[in-house]
Amino acid sequence: MTKAQLIESSGRESVIFYKKKRGQPRRSLSVRDALERVIPEAKDAVRRNVEQIADLRDHATHLLIPELEAVYAGVFQAGVFNYVEQRRKWFPQAPSSQATPPLLSLVWEREQLEPKVIQKRYGKDVLKFMQEQRDRVQAAEQEVGDRRFSISIEYKLVLTKKPKDADIALGAGPGGAIAGQIIEVPKDVSVTHPFTHRRAAAEVQKRLGTGIRFSTYDFQAVVHGEKVKKDDSSPFHYLMKQTGTHCYSEHFVQHVVQKVQEDAGFLKRVRDRYRSRA
Repeated sequence: MTKAQLIESSGRESVIFYKKKRGQPRRSLSVRDALERVIPEAKDAVRRNVEQIADLRDHATHLLIPELEAVYAGVFQAGVFNYVEQRRKWFPQAPSSQATPPLLSLVWEREQLEPKVIQKRYGKDVLKFMQEQRDRVQAAEQEVGDRRFSISIEYKLVLTKKPKDADIALGAGPGGAIAGQIIEVPKDVSVTHPFTHRRAAAEVQKRLGTGIRFSTYDFQAVVHGEKVKKDDSSPFHYLMKQTGTHCYSEHFVQHVVQKVQEDAGFLKRVRDRYRSRA
């Protein structure tokens, strides 16, 4: 699709080829070179997504195992959405399907991802490769902080009086018994808890204005003082166990801003408590 966009924008088919060398066949642009020409910004989340998948293709030729789905699930799913969105953006005149962009079926059993299981099944080299890939993806997710790079769709079971807040709804059967049918509603964590700690701290600072200095250290101090990480999943905080990433909600950002604005001594107290923690 990147090459099609190059032809569309330039009006020349020759734009997708390297300069021909005498005595050698004509070569078309590599995926990275074509991508760089259509998306020049190196930090663009869509470009980073494609580059991350291309890296996996290049390095995992002989180590492509099913368990890698657990590491790359969010990156792959973002790639599906990005393809649909870029196609609409680049070729708005082209006929398009009315179907909703598909969700990938990526399912694995947690116990099958244990290091000792991976090592026993594939050996130390594969285990090391998987751990390196996990660390790379996690670092990139923290750096990019954009759902166009990696998207996480997970499930939570919540008892609530508001059905729209739940991921799984249990219906009442005859006589008030629980009905056998379970309706699952996927919740996009990047929507419910869209902020990493850096982005959350920056958003708090933006809303507080220049009169109050609020750093990432202050944000961590508030998280510690409010015991936000006590629960892996709450209206304030969500732990993505797959990558170890802590995510925070808009509700929590509003809560922090309100606490700072209404209590002049709040920041000092949480900073002191965080500094003196055991």
